[in-house]
Amino acid sequence: MTAAESRLARSPVPSGDPMTFRPAPAWRKAALLGSAVGIRIQGPNLRIAVARVRPFGATHPAVFSIRDFRTRPAAEWRAEYQRELKSRGVADVSASLLLPRGEVVVRVAQFPGVADKDMPSALALELDTLHPYGDEPVNWGWSRLGNSGAVLIGIVRSATLDRYETSFREAGIPVSVITFSASAVYCALRLYSIPPAVFLTWTGDSPDAEVYGESLSRTLFSAEAGDSVPAALALGAAELRL
Repeated sequence: MTAAESRLARSPVPSGDPMTFRPAPAWRKAALLGSAVGIRIQGPNLRIAVARVRPFGATHPAVFSIRDFRTRPAAEWRAEYQRELKSRGVADVSASLLLPRGEVVVRVAQFPGVADKDMPSALALELDTLHPYGDEPVNWGWSRLGNSGAVLIGIVRSATLDRYETSFREAGIPVSVITFSASAVYCALRLYSIPPAVFLTWTGDSPDAEVYGESLSRTLFSAEAGDSVPAALALGAAELRL
């Protein structure tokens, strides 16, 4: 996961009614055209979603799962992957891979006044304070969160990243981007609209559920829900000062 891979489109922090989704600028919608495959690693399984993006909206012609990919021969689940895409009339395009939330350290840090070209150097100086892995090699990526000076940072063990890259390379599934849920959600919310200034939600079911929110006092909150989604939502509400 590199800085280039996790960069997101710039979007201003929304203002006004905090509970209203407002339309995105027309120029942004006009640029939305294409198809993509997203692969989410959920425990022993893969969750695959195909999106066709158009200026008027996005459709999902294929959503399916591949079970137990970690223990099956790579050629076997690769064949299942191709078969599922082909049956829905989707070409075998390069995919975006979403790492498990529990294997990524997600941080939001403030770097006001630091230019994009200087951000990698600034982050490198602070990196050791942002993760618990000590001297273990890590990979990381970053993206700005609007114009607030906040930066979203994702950090993963290099060994973890190498393991997944090897698995998909052996399976012959091309992967163009490796990222994490908070980055993907932040970007997706801004494709067709500007999200509310204040909200808190969750995706998935326990134990794989994740809580995500944004507020004026804390730009972004992301956490695993674990065994209790209500408890995770309560924590998110406290962190976001809702």
